[in-house]
Amino acid sequence: MKGMNMEKIKNIKYPIVIIVMLLIGGCASRQKITESKDNLFARVEAYNNMFQEKRFADAVIFVIKDKKKKFIDDVYKIRNTVGMDSFNILDIRFTGDRKKGMDQTKAEVTVIYKMFVLPDIVLRDRKEIQRWIKVNGAWHIIPDLHNFIGSKR
Repeated sequence: MKGMNMEKIKNIKYPIVIIVMLLIGGCASRQKITESKDNLFARVEAYNNMFQEKRFADAVIFVIKDKKKKFIDDVYKIRNTVGMDSFNILDIRFTGDRKKGMDQTKAEVTVIYKMFVLPDIVLRDRKEIQRWIKVNGAWHIIPDLHNFIGSKR
């Protein structure tokens, strides 16, 4: 009888070990996602603070390399017509390839700006979806400022 009980215990140990390993792996994966999201949030917040304060020369450090010239050209067009009072980061969503698991190299960030575009001086809420990409371990924005250029939303 005792031999049978030991055999059952041995048979039960292996599935338990596998379950524990999966749980640990899941927790590590969840922690990695949280760290990546926190890192992205900090960069989004820094970029938008600089954008709000019209510190475009500083904000350009967050722009993906191949879009820097266009960003500089576009902010030159809007620098005297766009005013921003505040912004709120509503959502961060990873948009990478789901086939690779939770790919954390691309993200969409929903931001609400309280702003005006001259000649209108009324503050209005404007929802923007920012696209961010992780390159060499750092998050960079792929800027799209066409909604700010000559817009009166």
